[in-house]
Amino acid sequence: MQFALSEEHTLIRDSARRVAREVIAPRAAEVDRTAQYPEDYFQALKAADLLGITLPREVGGADAGTLAMGLAIEEVAKYDCSAGLMIMLGALATHTIKFFGTPDQVERFVGPVARGEKKAAFCLTEPDAGSDVAGLQARAERDGDEWVITAQKQYISGGPVADQVIVFAKTEPGNPRSTAAFVVDTKTPGFEVTSVDRKMGVRGLPTGVLTFDRVRVPHDQMVGGEPIGMRGPLATLNSLRPCVGARGVGLAEGATEYALNYARERRAFG
Repeated sequence: MQFALSEEHTLIRDSARRVAREVIAPRAAEVDRTAQYPEDYFQALKAADLLGITLPREVGGADAGTLAMGLAIEEVAKYDCSAGLMIMLGALATHTIKFFGTPDQVERFVGPVARGEKKAAFCLTEPDAGSDVAGLQARAERDGDEWVITAQKQYISGGPVADQVIVFAKTEPGNPRSTAAFVVDTKTPGFEVTSVDRKMGVRGLPTGVLTFDRVRVPHDQMVGGEPIGMRGPLATLNSLRPCVGARGVGLAEGATEYALNYARERRAFG
């Protein structure tokens, strides 16, 4: 078994480390204090090609895999967890399309996210249902060549600043197998960011409540063209669980480094 990092992995890690030290570290305290979305983080990650690490090369991603993404997230999370989540959101909001979508959908909806042209968010959690997909209350009703989506999603990371979202809804009430995924442009009538959460941490990446009030989308924005059931969101979540761990590792490393530096510089008892 090969434990050494590949050349590609090393390049991605080093690129993320450079962005972390040059862009994120000097701004992290201010971002946490003001809770303002750090567009400069996003642009720096885009310039370093770190927004589409797991996404297909054909549409502008690196297709470098989960380990590469974990390495990048670990580096930036040492200084600000918001930056780690920023990297992960591109995959979270598009892996369902990558896994189950048509080639046209991958080109249209994954490509712009991989290239940093659009910000995206993953809309699963509801007031009465978290990752328990079977309990989703969101509805999607067919109306000719369109689907009409009615839903309220909460704790949506990056939702308040997203250009597009992927939202999960049932086409048949009470039937988890009818769960479908839809790509929605946030400028679509009926879509609204109804509140933004006040948080103790990860303050640079806003989390909020998103409301879909009879939002209409064409059939070609249903991922795969048919309901994909619970496997859609669960496959996406499972594909990124290691990266959540990597963010925690990076945060722990950063906290340890901060504490050590403080201990070395502190003068006590005169």
